[in-house]
Amino acid sequence: MLKLSKRMEYGLMAIHSIAHSKDGELLNTKEIAARNGIPHDILAKILQNLVRSGIVASQQGAHGGYLLARSVEEMSISSVIEAVDGPMQLVACFGQNGDNVVKCNLVDSCSVRTPLSKIEHKIRQVFEHTTVSEVL
Repeated sequence: MLKLSKRMEYGLMAIHSIAHSKDGELLNTKEIAARNGIPHDILAKILQNLVRSGIVASQQGAHGGYLLARSVEEMSISSVIEAVDGPMQLVACFGQNGDNVVKCNLVDSCSVRTPLSKIEHKIRQVFEHTTVSEVL
């Protein structure tokens, strides 16, 4: 079954909290976790990944916290998925962009590889063309 991970849900919830904070207000990990009922340790790792990917920015210090690095209208769902969970992949024999990453012993005789590749491409396009603002 294709579904978004719990970490991805937490990432979107954190982005939502940050996006809806008062103008100029920075939210720290504890505040975001408390507002959303997210485990603090997991959220801290997710926020680190979002910072590394340029989706969220952080400011250090006693009054530090997180803010969006760009607007939610400019963020694709695929960019958040890749920041939180890594490259999207429907089945193990396809890497990002359909490259054969895992050598399957059935790759030469697989009758579903091509149709699954087409489905993966369409799913990827939906996530790339859907913005975070559309979801929030």
